Amino acid sequence: MSKHTDNKMQKQMEFERITDFFSKTKGVYSGLTLNLFITSQLIVPYTSVKVLVYWIITIMVLYIPRVIYTYQYFKAKKLNKLSVDNIGQWENKIFINSILPFIAYSSMAFLPFEGDVRLGFLVAALSLITLLVGGVIIYSSSKKVANLYLYICLGCLIARCLYEGGYHFYMLAVYFLIIMVFVSRLVKTKYDNYIEHIDSRLRFE
Repeated sequence: MSKHTDNKMQKQMEFERITDFFSKTKGVYSGLTLNLFITSQLIVPYTSVKVLVYWIITIMVLYIPRVIYTYQYFKAKKLNKLSVDNIGQWENKIFINSILPFIAYSSMAFLPFEGDVRLGFLVAALSLITLLVGGVIIYSSSKKVANLYLYICLGCLIARCLYEGGYHFYMLAVYFLIIMVFVSRLVKTKYDNYIEHIDSRLRFE
């Protein structure tokens, strides 16, 4: 196979991969909204309502650019303006505009918990890891977006554990570090399998 053909195949694979990534964004936003609602109900006994409201508003505001770019992508798709040469810029836009929203959501780990701090923190950790599991599954077609949330999410949880100190929190930090290692490998495996699947499909078409 010639170099030109290989390059053309690579571009087509990228187009298929990123198109698939965007096809799942509506489900991502729905899942995020549901998770945010349930989490706010579970965590409100452990922090002030005022802090919780500010946190939710911050997340909603920071997600606006990401939602706008998602809308623009589907508009461009409808107008047949997507091509193998420009599809990559759409993934890059989503990646860049995911940094602050991911940090904002993961900052749940740093909420000023009242009463039983450990229980409040565990509720936050449960919510973040639930999203992480869903993200690994949904974002299997974009390794860099999946890894972005992985490292921000678990990084925040580990940082809060180290800040609190004490035997239980240090053990949790080790636990989250182990999860980070295993999930990062899982992300790579799922991505590689996904790429292999696309490659096989395109070669037989």
